[in-house]
Amino acid sequence: MIGYIWEHLRWPHFTYDREAIMQILVNTKYVQGALDNAANLLSHDARVNFTSRMITAETMQSSEIEGENLDVASVWSSVSHRLGIPVSPLKKKENEEHIVDIVFDALHDKQPMTTDRIFSWHRNLFTGVPRKTQPSLVGTWRMSDVYIMSGRAIGKERIGYEGVPHERIETEMAALIDWLNSEQPTGERIIQSALAHLWFVCIHPFGDGNGRIARALSDYILALDHEDTGHYYSISAQINRERSAYYEELSRLSGQSSSIDVTSWLLWYAGMVERAMKIATDSITTTIRIRQLVQAFDSQGLNSRQISLLIKRAEGSFYGKLTTSKWAKIAKCSVDTAGRDINFLMGKGLLVRSASGGRSTSYELPENFEIMVAAMSSP
Repeated sequence: MIGYIWEHLRWPHFTYDREAIMQILVNTKYVQGALDNAANLLSHDARVNFTSRMITAETMQSSEIEGENLDVASVWSSVSHRLGIPVSPLKKKENEEHIVDIVFDALHDKQPMTTDRIFSWHRNLFTGVPRKTQPSLVGTWRMSDVYIMSGRAIGKERIGYEGVPHERIETEMAALIDWLNSEQPTGERIIQSALAHLWFVCIHPFGDGNGRIARALSDYILALDHEDTGHYYSISAQINRERSAYYEELSRLSGQSSSIDVTSWLLWYAGMVERAMKIATDSITTTIRIRQLVQAFDSQGLNSRQISLLIKRAEGSFYGKLTTSKWAKIAKCSVDTAGRDINFLMGKGLLVRSASGGRSTSYELPENFEIMVAAMSSP
């Protein structure tokens, strides 16, 4: 007989190796500090724009994990509008507006969690969605048992997981919500977020949308200790990058009835959050770097194409050799115009002919490029 974690006698009193978890939390707190410090180097407008990017990513990626593809322009417009960023008006898509509502509510409303709030998130998930693609019950707990099937071949599927029996859901969710609103140890939001995520998914209280609601709960908990409205990383984007490991961990943990130990899940989850923060920090650092480069090059009278060329080269996003013909294709200009751009930059000492040789002349940044940029940036 298949066993599930909710059948364990001590469910839902999870256990874990606290010493191992505390060790990784020390690293995560350091990475969080580095991210906050990097964000503080941005101007107010740049921070708001970066927050818009991260919330857009969170909204898009949480749905993409479940195979739902939202319109990025529509989501970004909705997010930006809510953050006060001037954007060209786009025709609003009802479902995407309501999904953005979920993310904003999770990130910015620090009021205690309630059953009605979770129900409103679930209704928002399916508002504007064709009725035939909705679960039979929306905005309320399921009234029948739910099975997660595995196996791709038609007729050869098998039950991979079974949610908590429907008659237990109200009691199970009341216990989870009480725990969510209880006082938690200082500095352990990642643990709380990971446990809530796993706990909710194991209950599987809805007929559909459980994964997206679980990730909204994760966002809600992680945002509780943030005093400002900035949001600088996306756990859903990182989960989507590590989707195989995510489902593997959830499947293994939810399918173990002989143990209530969830150390491996907490270690993976904390590591996932840390990796999300590191990617965000690198992105902010790149943003700052590009701003510095633009300011330095703008003072030298460079046009937008020439600035773009140098930034791509400096940031490593220009792959292969830089030739006149390749730059003409990337910049969508004539070969003659590309040649004039390159000659102008060579005249400024910002490009030199490559010594590597080859059939076509190629160009690269000079060895003293960083020194030159620093000198340009000096008052």
